[in-house]
This record gives sequence, C-alpha cells and structure tokens, in this order.
Amino acid sequence: MASQEAMVDVWLSHLARWLWAATGVVGGLFFLALAALLGIASPNFGLRHQSRPWTATSQMTRALAPWRASIDRAAQSTGVPAPWIAAEILVESRGDPTAGTLAGAYGLMQLEPGTMGLTDGQRANPTTNIQAGALYLASLYRLLHSWREASAAYYGGPGLVLALLPRVPMPWAQARAWLQVVPNPGANSLTLAQYADEVARVAAELQDHNSP
Repeated sequence: MASQEAMVDVWLSHLARWLWAATGVVGGLFFLALAALLGIASPNFGLRHQSRPWTATSQMTRALAPWRASIDRAAQSTGVPAPWIAAEILVESRGDPTAGTLAGAYGLMQLEPGTMGLTDGQRANPTTNIQAGALYLASLYRLLHSWREASAAYYGGPGLVLALLPRVPMPWAQARAWLQVVPNPGANSLTLAQYADEVARVAAELQDHNSP
C-alpha cells in the first residue's frame, strides 16, 4: 500500500497541474513554492530533467540501496538489464519515490497517469512503479531495438522519436544526430540524445561498479 506521504504528493501533482492550466505558469509555480515552504511537497516535485549529472558512483549506490531487490525482480521478469533500470530511476527521480511533476509523472520511474494501466495508488507504490517502468522500457526496446533509443522514447515519447528518426532500427552514432531535440522545453533542459547518453553513462558506471 502506498504511504500517506506518497499519496499526498500524487494529489499535489494533480492539483498543481490543474492550477497550471487554470492560472498559467505563475499560478502553478506559486503553488509549488507555497507547498515546498509548508513542507508538503517533495524536493523533486515540480519541473523535471534539468541537467544535474551524478558525479560519484557511491552516491548512486546509496540512492538505489532501498530498491535493489525490486530492480532485480523487474530485470528478471522483463529482460531489461538491471543497471539500465537503475539508471532510469536515478535520472528520472534521483531515487526519490515521492518525486512528481506538474504533468502528473510520479515515483521512482516518473510514470505518467495511466502508464501500463496503473492507478495513482499503484504508481505511488515503489515496487509497482519500478515493475511498470521496466515493462514500458521493454516495450520501447522491442519497438526501437536500441536501449538508448528506448530511453529517448521513455523521455520524450515514442511518437516523437519515431517522427524524428528516418528509419528504425538505426545505429546510435547516426540516431544521435536526429535526436537533438528538447521535448517540452518549458520543463526539460536535456535533448533526447543527451538524456539517452546520460542513462547509458550511469548504467555503465553501475555495471562496472558491480562487476567482480
């Protein structure tokens, strides 16, 4: 069952999104500032995917420690490499299970409302969030035949990635040039290619750290 704090953040996400639509950017940001001041919103609630790269593997492993078992189970059941799932968690939420956005994305893997048919309560459950995010990644990999391109689609949506790429599958060295687009630039600062490269970098560091 989702924690009370997690459900509060889901509710806040929906309220902030409504205020954003009703009153514009100023109203939405005012609400977020007030919520943060009152201590009822997560530090990661609000805008997403700003460029804040990880600088130490030790920081990554500490952030992932509570979710290791869930990551391993999701990897075994979906075929997505465990380091890639872990990297998505770090890039999406920095390991915070209560992270949310104005668009309604929520949890460790920042699932949008309705992703994989989940309810808000299910999205707020860290184990279910990880499993659904991994299933979504696996479906994107089957579509694009590349983990980097799957992550780009996870970030910006498969429709955008398919519209930008001249063909699928496509070697990453070539695809990267076509994915120099920032999806929803009001909320994001990374291009599709930069996001995918960051996930790949973090996954590689985690893989090397855990190798015997």
